[in-house]
Amino acid sequence: MQVGEDFGDTDSIAFLIKLDRAPTHWYGFRVAEMQPGDQYEVYFTIGDVSFCILFCASKSSEGTATLYKQVNGLWSSQVSLTVSGIESGRLYNTTDYNR
Repeated sequence: MQVGEDFGDTDSIAFLIKLDRAPTHWYGFRVAEMQPGDQYEVYFTIGDVSFCILFCASKSSEGTATLYKQVNGLWSSQVSLTVSGIESGRLYNTTDYNR
């Protein structure tokens, strides 16, 4: 995880989260091929706020990642990104780079 300032908005910071499996570590995961309906979840907190990134595969190299934020005990979708032709090691952003 990498954190930096979001210069466009003084009330926010930018995050880069990379899911990877380092060859010398036992933790993490690697997926040779995804099946439609496969899901991967990452939960994290910033201060008192909880977040979840949920990735749902729609094909072997395609799917949608959605960022959820927990507010008053309820999860709400913040932004989604659908990508086809997913490649290992490639960076994917929303078109506005702000979310």
